[in-house]
Amino acid sequence: MGLPQERVGLGELRGELAYGGGEMKGSAGHVSCDLCIVGSAPARPARWPSRPVSGRGYTAALLQVVLPDADACRCERVPQPGAELETVEEIGTPLVQFALRVMEAPSCAILYSVVVDEMVQKFGVRRSAVNVGQTIVAESGEGGMAPPWRFRISAKGEISVELEIEVDRSEDMLVIRQQFLDLVSVVRRALSHVKRFESESLMARRDDLTGLENRRSMELALETELHRAVATGRRLSLMMIDLDHFKAVNDSDGHAAGDEVLRVAAEFLRAHLRTQDRIARWGGDEFLVMMADLDGAQARVVAERLRGEFGSDIRARGATMSIGIADTSTLPANWDGRAATLISNADACLYAGKRAGRNRILVAQVA
Repeated sequence: MGLPQERVGLGELRGELAYGGGEMKGSAGHVSCDLCIVGSAPARPARWPSRPVSGRGYTAALLQVVLPDADACRCERVPQPGAELETVEEIGTPLVQFALRVMEAPSCAILYSVVVDEMVQKFGVRRSAVNVGQTIVAESGEGGMAPPWRFRISAKGEISVELEIEVDRSEDMLVIRQQFLDLVSVVRRALSHVKRFESESLMARRDDLTGLENRRSMELALETELHRAVATGRRLSLMMIDLDHFKAVNDSDGHAAGDEVLRVAAEFLRAHLRTQDRIARWGGDEFLVMMADLDGAQARVVAERLRGEFGSDIRARGATMSIGIADTSTLPANWDGRAATLISNADACLYAGKRAGRNRILVAQVA
């Protein structure tokens, strides 16, 4: 999977790794550039691909990774424009390879695991670990021979994340420590990129008003979870919720009051549902809840408690909840594999309940 475009750039050449270094063999497309390593020496000119060259899970572009010394990294010319690469077998020195590996990590958890493994396997440390706060979240190797070096890799103001490194004693400890400081600077930059990417990805999946998942995020998750449930024979229930009299709140008290009612509804949903349940604002005053390992009857017990407590809260401003529930037993034998079928079953129950007088729950029957 290529690096998202938000995580690469073409600025800040001095003191950065401009993708490449070393010999490239393989595939990934046609190139029209020279590969160039830029370290502490003045930036060398570089020409970049007219389109990304993918390989080994990253995008060939300028990876903003701090490297210590340009002279320590070989710069090799790639094939002339139009030449085709087949597979990436070797890229530069161990330091460059390390930089590329940590920069392609798609999450903090994977980054921590890659870092500690690479420290032990590639750079020969006895033990390496990453601590988030006081908790070890990744560890590799066996230590205990000497106190470890500890390097903070998180930014100021964030939860402390430290990289521990234990090395054999040597007469050149100052030199060795400086070399590891260079590696740490690579990890710091990679962690900054990953956190920014995770934050942006989370924001893209959230509804701004309520903080719940948005519709697109739920649609993607539901397709995956529904197929998994059907394949394994496990139950999965959907709860479609609509706020009764919500338009009256907007008309009489204003849209700011209506927004507050939506936030209160989201608060109740979080409080009454399990941590593993997925909750999304489906649109307007509608919410969709995905509940794994619960059938319709079990989901109804949760829904009754939620409906009763929300409707009696003064902050609801007279709004109540109509809820339709459908589980995987309501899918037809010739189900076409689309999540829309189960959503439609829950939706039909919801609107049947609204026609019957609102503020009630209906559960779809087995197909």
